[in-house]
Amino acid sequence: MRYRWLLGAILFACLALVTACGGGESPEPTEPTPEPTPEPTVAAFTVDDVVWTSGVDEASGEPLDEVDAYTTVSPAIVAVVPAANVPAGTEFTATWTIDGIEVPEATMSVTVDEDMRVAWVAFELARDEGRYFPLGELEVTVTTSTGDEVAGSVRIELP
Repeated sequence: MRYRWLLGAILFACLALVTACGGGESPEPTEPTPEPTPEPTVAAFTVDDVVWTSGVDEASGEPLDEVDAYTTVSPAIVAVVPAANVPAGTEFTATWTIDGIEVPEATMSVTVDEDMRVAWVAFELARDEGRYFPLGELEVTVTTSTGDEVAGSVRIELP
């Protein structure tokens, strides 16, 4: 009988402990907290190095080829600036120099009408019939309305 009393006391203590701790009850279900959705990342606007070419594809604007030099009788000198993630309204301005001397009448501007993931911005100096390009180092500096700038140069040689 003595053990029964001890066993009863232990059982009572365990029940009191379980009840005080909230033992046998299951917790109330909680709503899962939604994961925060990450902000969409906007790829940065970039411009690449000037590509010198003999012409551009009419549909895509991509350079047809790459040239290392032009001649005084080349039909045109074409500088293409590849750009990525171009926002609508971005302006590209090309200024030209020959052997370090500015050619102000050759300044050109192009404005992009719509957002473009990939753009090929082309600037062309066309040679008039009976005229020749001068010999020397031709340089173009292309500045965007966002403040980015790229420059490239190419030789104009005798044919």
